[in-house]
Amino acid sequence: MQDALSEIYNVLMADQMIEQAVLNNGKHAIHYYQEPAGTLPKTLILIRPYQPPEPTKSMSNEAVQQEVIVQIDVQSVDRMTCKMLQAKVEEDLRTLGFLKLNGQGLDEYFAETKHFVDARRYRLTTKLYETRY
Repeated sequence: MQDALSEIYNVLMADQMIEQAVLNNGKHAIHYYQEPAGTLPKTLILIRPYQPPEPTKSMSNEAVQQEVIVQIDVQSVDRMTCKMLQAKVEEDLRTLGFLKLNGQGLDEYFAETKHFVDARRYRLTTKLYETRY
């Protein structure tokens, strides 16, 4: 079984710029699904599935290809940090085969958390017969 979220986490952590940017008190602030409880770190990344993997092609009533869509939220107290990190995320995800979905993003400041948020969605269409996501 392949896990797209773990694959994304690993490629982001391999990027030295991202790894250093999300370092907070000796821990890396890359999370799955939702923000951590309590006070938010200055910079964090959320990896969220947008929907369960969907079959995109089938042969003889059996799926032979899937589509995986994830949302990556970069949050920071600094707006330009969000922009810079999201550009690196896009570059790193391209190495896994993910492409950014146009018109599927968010660029916002949230006064409650005092964080800028740059959220984008990415799609991976798997290779033929790669259906174990």
